[in-house]
Amino acid sequence: MAITVTPLAGSGRVNTEERNTGEPFCYLLEIEDARILLDCGSRDWEANDESAFYYEKKLREIAPTIDLVLLSHASTKHSGFYAYAYTHYGLKCPAYCSLPVKELARLSTLEDIIGWRGERDIEGLHNDDELWCVPTREENRAAWTSVKDVRYHQPQHLYGKLRGVTITAYSSGHTLGGTLWKIRAPSVGTILYAVGINHMKERHLDGTALIRGDQGGLTVHEQLVRPGLVITDSERGDCVNAKRKDRDAALLDQHWTYIRDKDPSFRIPLCLISNTGTDMLKFVRGLMEFFGGATAAGDNSREEAERRYKENRGVLDFKTLNIFTSVDALEAAYPGTPKLVLAVPYSMSYGGSRRLFHSFSNNPGNAIVLTSRGAPGSLARDLFDRWNDKQNDKWGSGKLGEAVQGDWNITITEHSKVPLLGEELEAYQATERINREQEAARQAADSRRRRMMEADAQEEDDEEDDFEGDSSSDEDDKVVEKEEQQKEEDGNGLQQISYDIYLKGHSTRGATSFFKSAQGSAPRFRMFPFNDIKRKMDSYGEVIDAESWVSRGRELERQAIEQDQEHEAKRRKMEEEADATPLEPPSKYISENVEVGVNCQVMYIDLEGLNDSRAIKNIMPRLNPRKMILVGGTQTSSNSLINAFEAISAMTKDIYVPNMGETIKIGEHTHSYTFTLGDSLVNNVHMAPFEDFVVGHAIGKMAYHEEALVPTFEVATSAAQETTANVPTSLYIGDMKLTSLKAKLVGLGLSAEFGGEGPLPMFLSGDISSDKVLVFIAGLTNTLLSVPYVEPLSETLKTSGWGVAQLLTSSSGYGFAHGSLDRDVSEISNAVTELRKQGKKKVVIMGHSTGSQDVLHYLISNGEREGVEAAICQAPVSDREAIDDTIKSYIPLARKMIDEGRQEEAMPREACKWFATPITAYRFFSLFAEGGQDDYFTSTLPSSTFEENFSKVKTPLALIFSGADQFVPEYVDKNSLAKRMLDSSKGGVKLSTVVPDAKHDYEGGLEGSKPTLKLIDTVKNFIEEYA
Repeated sequence: MAITVTPLAGSGRVNTEERNTGEPFCYLLEIEDARILLDCGSRDWEANDESAFYYEKKLREIAPTIDLVLLSHASTKHSGFYAYAYTHYGLKCPAYCSLPVKELARLSTLEDIIGWRGERDIEGLHNDDELWCVPTREENRAAWTSVKDVRYHQPQHLYGKLRGVTITAYSSGHTLGGTLWKIRAPSVGTILYAVGINHMKERHLDGTALIRGDQGGLTVHEQLVRPGLVITDSERGDCVNAKRKDRDAALLDQHWTYIRDKDPSFRIPLCLISNTGTDMLKFVRGLMEFFGGATAAGDNSREEAERRYKENRGVLDFKTLNIFTSVDALEAAYPGTPKLVLAVPYSMSYGGSRRLFHSFSNNPGNAIVLTSRGAPGSLARDLFDRWNDKQNDKWGSGKLGEAVQGDWNITITEHSKVPLLGEELEAYQATERINREQEAARQAADSRRRRMMEADAQEEDDEEDDFEGDSSSDEDDKVVEKEEQQKEEDGNGLQQISYDIYLKGHSTRGATSFFKSAQGSAPRFRMFPFNDIKRKMDSYGEVIDAESWVSRGRELERQAIEQDQEHEAKRRKMEEEADATPLEPPSKYISENVEVGVNCQVMYIDLEGLNDSRAIKNIMPRLNPRKMILVGGTQTSSNSLINAFEAISAMTKDIYVPNMGETIKIGEHTHSYTFTLGDSLVNNVHMAPFEDFVVGHAIGKMAYHEEALVPTFEVATSAAQETTANVPTSLYIGDMKLTSLKAKLVGLGLSAEFGGEGPLPMFLSGDISSDKVLVFIAGLTNTLLSVPYVEPLSETLKTSGWGVAQLLTSSSGYGFAHGSLDRDVSEISNAVTELRKQGKKKVVIMGHSTGSQDVLHYLISNGEREGVEAAICQAPVSDREAIDDTIKSYIPLARKMIDEGRQEEAMPREACKWFATPITAYRFFSLFAEGGQDDYFTSTLPSSTFEENFSKVKTPLALIFSGADQFVPEYVDKNSLAKRMLDSSKGGVKLSTVVPDAKHDYEGGLEGSKPTLKLIDTVKNFIEEYA
């Protein structure tokens, strides 16, 4: 079944140099005939451009056809437009989000409502050419009341057009309650909507659920691995975040400078300017289960609980925080004193932050700290751009930057709502008075008209009741009827007319007196409006109302329902109180352009809590989706991710970056059918779990039963099976893991070993026709092209007439966990022998990371093997020095298992949780124990050991260390280590050098970077001289 994805806002291909921070997120996902809206964000209305309203107009067209809305975050760029679309566009379909997102999104939208409507005439600005889509308080509350909240990891089964579809929420780690949505449908597989993710564990939030708890980014959650489609954002695809400790230090420096210089006993007040700050704290105090990090730990700590009990406050009761709803209230409380102020919104487009900027900016002693870049065109973005232009290391390079002293003027437009005074107020009051009088007169006329109609209707009912009574009576009633006829004749045929008041004139038709009239001919006058409601009667008397005699059980049920709704009523009352529109004096909206001098300090500290390019490039290959769609970024950031993913052989190449409104179609339309399984089939077919499904193989037929809405699939009869074509009796679904297969066979009592007789893959590049080739052996977990600098190295060596052969040994990928250096050396020797057979006269072997151990072991270990002309060890590191104490604690266990002859058995599960696969006791000891087979490059080895190993080298060998290798401890002096190894050899090591600023794998290996060019030049010169 085909899947279509259409970005309504937040394209991944913005043709601008500016990062599209303020663009809202909204995407249309279509599965079969169902339409799902992913996020419904709002833009910064002050920073709009000419074409900014495509999203709103398009959503207005399709909103009535949407079947489901999924909201991921509480920020306005993800959910700020939902309330308006719900009320005005007809987006009334079911909507889901987590409980914190529901409550905080309502409050953040309310903050926008109060801010925008407190400064701008929204109704006056709203027209077909310019949309200011800001709802009212009541519309906001009604919209969010209809949203259904879900819990993490709990599947929700949908119905209607989405029958069979299951949605599951997972933590994103970016915001409180932020959600990754897993959408599972039988016809299309798994779709993962993952925007706004953060793998870092913060002080108040845990990292994203994509990464397993203590895996250090190596393992993806088993329920999310290998989805059919991933939709993720690429906004930070080309930037590197600064370290958290540097950001925290810079933030604290901005606050504590005054205290160090002035009186240490003085404490600067901490203030928050927000219209919804108080309500926000009330709600989040009840959402502790969604917190993580130090906040959750402090909430669960017994000592903390006792201390807070004594102090009568909770973990989120900030006793030093002062909350104000306006700048005027802040200045009244702390006039002219130093203070630390938190203000919203961070874009500074309206409200307290914009007014505070006006009063803060002109003082050179003040500092404005930006925590977000804001939308393009906003005041915050203007300040950020000016700050970034004056930095030597631009934002996104991994550096923090320095504070900038302002020395410029800017012109901003101040919008405000001011009370009417003088003649304007009098004119307004006169107009309102006239309107009230007209309204009162209209209501009085409507009320009088309604009473007259009710009175006439009552008289008609009375006459009908009398007529029915007359027709059903016998002789006595006939006498009454004659009397009535006689009275009518005595009245000369005049009809009685009913009046509310006395009318003088011909309408009285001969009435001579208001108080006294002729018998039978006088009209009737009512002095007061009164409706005489008659009781219903039947042959047995008054009709009994059956509803008043309901059973006691129904009454008890109603009382139970009322008790269940009591909590919801209290919560709704609190929301209504928060959303209630306060009475305001008569006011008008004014706008004026103001020139503001920015003389204060300006500093940007990234506190958005989002992944950077390194995290995305590490997480997505491990997630390993079949297809990917990049949204919410620029052309540059998206291309950076695509280039990195294309360098990974196992990563999908089906990566799409749609434009605004462009529809991406994945898959083809197929036919799917719904049927039930017969009892005989369920009882006889073997079912096995696969991902979120249970699958089985059966041969049967469709049976159509009377009164059944869907057919039943039943086991075929013997006669039918004889005429059925033969099909495979066993199926394998999913990816085969040899280690898992071996463990399963061993568990069943079957002997299983890995054989080395299979094909040994090598991939040639560069000058493949040359008789000179460099054989490249990668490190642990590496596969084809996973070391980024191999491609530019191959292109450079091609100009010198060299080819490059990338060798995939049995230890490639996760095969290292059950391998050894001896096996690797044997396979390298076979590869060299094969290359000799193909006419390669000069062969150089080059190892990266742990591949360096393979190269050195190849040169010095005992055994017959094919010779080579030269060898290179790039980034030789010690795995023993890179591990922590927890891994070291399992080394005695590995030694014991080896002594007992169980070296090929896997280590216990708790010892393998740092790896993506079980690891044997032998390989564990070889990598991490002192004296293990892999222990060649540890810096603490004595010089005698280095001399024993390197003196055996008879082939020209180069040792190339990385100056900024993140897997080498800081206490290791790389230059000294390189010299020790050079001195320990007896002429075999021809080169031992350190490439400055180089990472372990050269951080992406982009061609043209200085470390990469240095490495390539070093390798080229070495093989040309010694090979």
